Amino acid sequence: MKNDPETGGVRRRLEAAAESLVYSSEGDHPFHYLELAVGADRWPPSPAAFAEMVAAGRGEQVEEIELHEFLARHVERVDPLDSAAQALRPRYDALRHTLRTELDDLRVFRVGQVRVRCYALGIDPATGRVVGLETLAIET
Repeated sequence: MKNDPETGGVRRRLEAAAESLVYSSEGDHPFHYLELAVGADRWPPSPAAFAEMVAAGRGEQVEEIELHEFLARHVERVDPLDSAAQALRPRYDALRHTLRTELDDLRVFRVGQVRVRCYALGIDPATGRVVGLETLAIET
């Protein structure tokens, strides 16, 4: 059913998977759908090229990490005594699965230091556009 227009496409499936989930750090921030004005011909970018794509400030730190590392705090490293977080583990695992299966050449970038913008993006096979989810992590 991947990229079936009847079900609303990649955007709808990503938004459904992320609905009501937050990225927890020193603050909780929702995931938002994002489409970059970049085609598959410019993907995957180097960290420097990605900084340009998202208009990162001069000298802002940009790093690429693995998807499992990005969501580990919600799946593998959840406090075993936090029953609410434990109850949400399957939803974060499903979000990770949706990102992996819906997007080609999935990449995760972190931009910034204290207010870290996080992007999980890849190619929408139906359109050839770079799409995915973004959120914010606060790390002091």
